[in-house]
Amino acid sequence: MAVLWHKLPERIPIHWGWNGQVDGWSPRWFGLLFLPVVNIVAYLLMTFLPFIDPRMRSDNRVSTGNLMALSTVRLVLTAFVAFLFAMQMLAALDPMVDSGILVINGVLVTFLIMGNFLGNLKPNRFVGIRTPWTLKNDETWRATHRNAGPLIVYGSLALLILQFFVRNITPVVLGGVILLALWAVGYSWWYFHQWASRPKP
Repeated sequence: MAVLWHKLPERIPIHWGWNGQVDGWSPRWFGLLFLPVVNIVAYLLMTFLPFIDPRMRSDNRVSTGNLMALSTVRLVLTAFVAFLFAMQMLAALDPMVDSGILVINGVLVTFLIMGNFLGNLKPNRFVGIRTPWTLKNDETWRATHRNAGPLIVYGSLALLILQFFVRNITPVVLGGVILLALWAVGYSWWYFHQWASRPKP
Protein backbone atom coordinates (compact mmCIF):
# COMPACT_ATOMS: atom_id res chain seq x y z
CA MET A 1 0.00 0.00 0.00
CA ALA A 2 2.92 2.32 0.67
CA VAL A 3 4.05 1.81 -2.93
CA LEU A 4 0.61 2.82 -4.25
CA TRP A 5 0.20 5.87 -2.03
CA HIS A 6 1.93 8.40 -4.31
CA LYS A 7 0.48 6.88 -7.50
CA LEU A 8 -3.15 7.07 -6.44
CA PRO A 9 -5.41 10.11 -6.80
CA GLU A 10 -6.79 11.91 -3.75
CA ARG A 11 -10.17 10.17 -4.20
CA ILE A 12 -10.55 6.37 -4.37
CA PRO A 13 -13.63 4.64 -5.90
CA ILE A 14 -15.60 2.71 -3.28
CA HIS A 15 -19.00 2.09 -4.89
CA TRP A 16 -20.43 1.03 -8.25
CA GLY A 17 -23.98 2.02 -9.23
CA TRP A 18 -26.81 0.31 -11.13
CA ASN A 19 -25.16 1.19 -14.44
CA GLY A 20 -21.90 -0.51 -13.45
CA GLN A 21 -20.09 2.82 -13.19
CA VAL A 22 -18.30 4.22 -10.15
CA ASP A 23 -20.62 6.58 -8.26
CA GLY A 24 -18.97 6.81 -4.84
CA TRP A 25 -15.52 7.89 -3.70
CA SER A 26 -13.57 8.13 -0.46
CA PRO A 27 -10.37 9.85 0.67
CA ARG A 28 -7.22 8.02 -0.41
CA TRP A 29 -6.25 6.88 3.12
CA PHE A 30 -9.71 5.39 3.75
CA GLY A 31 -9.79 3.61 0.38
CA LEU A 32 -6.41 2.05 1.05
CA LEU A 33 -7.20 0.84 4.56
CA PHE A 34 -10.90 -0.06 4.68
CA LEU A 35 -11.09 -3.29 2.66
CA PRO A 36 -7.79 -4.77 3.94
CA VAL A 37 -8.95 -4.20 7.54
CA VAL A 38 -12.38 -5.70 6.75
CA ASN A 39 -10.65 -8.70 5.20
CA ILE A 40 -8.50 -9.33 8.27
CA VAL A 41 -11.47 -9.04 10.65
CA ALA A 42 -13.64 -11.33 8.47
CA TYR A 43 -10.84 -13.92 8.25
CA LEU A 44 -10.37 -13.96 12.03
CA LEU A 45 -14.13 -14.16 12.62
CA MET A 46 -14.48 -17.12 10.27
CA THR A 47 -11.44 -18.84 11.83
CA PHE A 48 -12.74 -18.65 15.39
CA LEU A 49 -16.46 -18.93 14.61
CA PRO A 50 -16.80 -22.55 15.89
CA PHE A 51 -15.52 -21.35 19.27
CA ILE A 52 -17.28 -17.98 19.66
CA ASP A 53 -20.73 -18.87 18.34
CA PRO A 54 -22.77 -20.54 21.12
CA ARG A 55 -24.70 -22.63 18.58
CA MET A 56 -21.55 -24.18 17.15
CA ARG A 57 -19.64 -25.05 20.30
CA SER A 58 -21.08 -28.51 20.79
CA ASP A 59 -19.15 -31.38 19.21
CA ASN A 60 -22.00 -32.47 16.98
CA ARG A 61 -21.98 -29.10 15.20
CA VAL A 62 -18.23 -28.86 14.60
CA SER A 63 -18.29 -31.71 12.11
CA THR A 64 -15.83 -32.35 9.28
CA GLY A 65 -18.35 -31.18 6.69
CA ASN A 66 -19.13 -28.03 8.63
CA LEU A 67 -15.47 -27.17 9.15
CA MET A 68 -14.80 -27.73 5.43
CA ALA A 69 -17.73 -25.48 4.54
CA LEU A 70 -16.51 -22.77 6.91
CA SER A 71 -12.96 -23.03 5.54
CA THR A 72 -14.24 -22.74 1.97
CA VAL A 73 -16.45 -19.75 2.78
CA ARG A 74 -13.54 -18.11 4.61
CA LEU A 75 -11.20 -18.64 1.65
CA VAL A 76 -13.75 -17.46 -0.93
CA LEU A 77 -14.74 -14.37 1.06
CA THR A 78 -11.10 -13.45 1.68
CA ALA A 79 -10.33 -13.83 -2.02
CA PHE A 80 -13.42 -11.82 -2.97
CA VAL A 81 -12.59 -8.88 -0.69
CA ALA A 82 -8.99 -8.93 -1.98
CA PHE A 83 -10.41 -8.93 -5.52
CA LEU A 84 -12.64 -5.94 -4.67
CA PHE A 85 -9.61 -4.10 -3.34
CA ALA A 86 -7.71 -4.83 -6.55
CA MET A 87 -10.66 -3.53 -8.62
CA GLN A 88 -10.76 -0.44 -6.42
CA MET A 89 -7.11 0.28 -7.10
CA LEU A 90 -7.51 -0.48 -10.81
CA ALA A 91 -10.45 1.92 -11.11
CA ALA A 92 -8.45 4.61 -9.30
CA LEU A 93 -5.35 4.19 -11.47
CA ASP A 94 -7.16 3.71 -14.78
CA PRO A 95 -10.73 5.10 -14.89
CA MET A 96 -11.10 3.88 -18.49
CA VAL A 97 -11.14 0.22 -17.39
CA ASP A 98 -14.67 -1.20 -17.04
CA SER A 99 -14.16 -2.23 -13.43
CA GLY A 100 -17.91 -2.51 -12.82
CA ILE A 101 -18.36 -5.60 -15.00
CA LEU A 102 -15.30 -7.17 -13.40
CA VAL A 103 -16.80 -6.63 -9.95
CA ILE A 104 -20.12 -8.19 -11.01
CA ASN A 105 -18.27 -11.22 -12.40
CA GLY A 106 -16.41 -11.52 -9.11
CA VAL A 107 -19.72 -11.48 -7.23
CA LEU A 108 -21.21 -14.19 -9.45
CA VAL A 109 -18.16 -16.46 -9.19
CA THR A 110 -18.20 -16.02 -5.41
CA PHE A 111 -21.88 -17.00 -5.26
CA LEU A 112 -21.23 -19.92 -7.61
CA ILE A 113 -18.56 -21.40 -5.35
CA MET A 114 -20.24 -20.78 -2.02
CA GLY A 115 -23.58 -22.15 -3.25
CA ASN A 116 -21.96 -25.58 -3.43
CA PHE A 117 -21.18 -25.56 0.29
CA LEU A 118 -24.29 -23.96 1.81
CA GLY A 119 -25.86 -27.32 2.56
CA ASN A 120 -22.99 -28.24 4.91
CA LEU A 121 -23.22 -25.11 7.07
CA LYS A 122 -24.57 -25.76 10.54
CA PRO A 123 -26.82 -23.22 12.30
CA ASN A 124 -24.95 -20.16 13.49
CA ARG A 125 -25.52 -16.43 13.87
CA PHE A 126 -22.84 -15.12 11.51
CA VAL A 127 -22.70 -17.07 8.23
CA GLY A 128 -25.52 -18.36 6.03
CA ILE A 129 -29.21 -17.56 5.50
CA ARG A 130 -30.24 -16.14 8.84
CA THR A 131 -33.97 -15.59 9.14
CA PRO A 132 -35.98 -15.80 12.37
CA TRP A 133 -37.14 -19.28 11.33
CA THR A 134 -33.78 -20.76 10.28
CA LEU A 135 -32.27 -19.55 13.56
CA LYS A 136 -35.17 -20.93 15.57
CA ASN A 137 -35.25 -24.43 14.08
CA ASP A 138 -32.38 -26.62 12.85
CA GLU A 139 -34.54 -28.51 10.36
CA THR A 140 -35.65 -25.23 8.77
CA TRP A 141 -32.02 -24.12 8.56
CA ARG A 142 -31.01 -27.37 6.89
CA ALA A 143 -33.86 -27.39 4.36
CA THR A 144 -33.46 -23.71 3.47
CA HIS A 145 -29.71 -24.00 2.86
CA ARG A 146 -29.91 -27.25 0.91
CA ASN A 147 -32.55 -25.79 -1.40
CA ALA A 148 -30.86 -22.40 -1.71
CA GLY A 149 -27.53 -23.94 -2.76
CA PRO A 150 -28.64 -25.17 -6.22
CA LEU A 151 -30.61 -21.95 -6.81
CA ILE A 152 -27.48 -19.89 -6.17
CA VAL A 153 -25.21 -22.13 -8.25
CA TYR A 154 -27.44 -22.40 -11.33
CA GLY A 155 -28.58 -18.79 -11.02
CA SER A 156 -24.98 -17.59 -10.99
CA LEU A 157 -24.13 -19.75 -14.00
CA ALA A 158 -27.14 -18.41 -15.90
CA LEU A 159 -26.19 -14.81 -15.14
CA LEU A 160 -22.56 -15.38 -16.14
CA ILE A 161 -23.82 -16.56 -19.53
CA LEU A 162 -26.54 -13.90 -19.80
CA GLN A 163 -24.04 -11.06 -19.50
CA PHE A 164 -22.88 -11.80 -23.05
CA PHE A 165 -26.38 -10.98 -24.33
CA VAL A 166 -27.38 -8.11 -22.03
CA ARG A 167 -25.82 -4.67 -22.25
CA ASN A 168 -25.89 -3.99 -18.50
CA ILE A 169 -26.11 -7.08 -16.30
CA THR A 170 -25.79 -5.20 -12.98
CA PRO A 171 -29.53 -4.52 -12.42
CA VAL A 172 -30.32 -8.14 -13.32
CA VAL A 173 -27.81 -9.44 -10.75
CA LEU A 174 -29.08 -7.09 -8.03
CA GLY A 175 -32.65 -8.10 -8.86
CA GLY A 176 -31.64 -11.77 -8.57
CA VAL A 177 -30.12 -11.15 -5.13
CA ILE A 178 -33.32 -9.44 -3.97
CA LEU A 179 -35.46 -12.31 -5.31
CA LEU A 180 -33.21 -14.84 -3.58
CA ALA A 181 -33.54 -12.96 -0.28
CA LEU A 182 -37.34 -12.85 -0.63
CA TRP A 183 -37.39 -16.56 -1.50
CA ALA A 184 -35.26 -17.40 1.57
CA VAL A 185 -37.59 -15.47 3.88
CA GLY A 186 -40.72 -16.98 2.33
CA TYR A 187 -39.42 -20.54 2.15
CA SER A 188 -38.00 -20.58 5.68
CA TRP A 189 -41.30 -19.18 7.03
CA TRP A 190 -43.29 -21.81 5.11
CA TYR A 191 -41.03 -24.71 6.07
CA PHE A 192 -40.93 -23.73 9.73
CA HIS A 193 -44.72 -23.67 9.97
CA GLN A 194 -44.97 -26.94 8.04
CA TRP A 195 -42.49 -28.50 10.48
CA ALA A 196 -44.31 -27.05 13.49
CA SER A 197 -47.60 -28.56 12.33
CA ARG A 198 -46.21 -32.09 11.97
CA PRO A 199 -46.90 -34.60 14.74
CA LYS A 200 -43.79 -35.03 16.89
CA PRO A 201 -42.65 -38.49 18.03
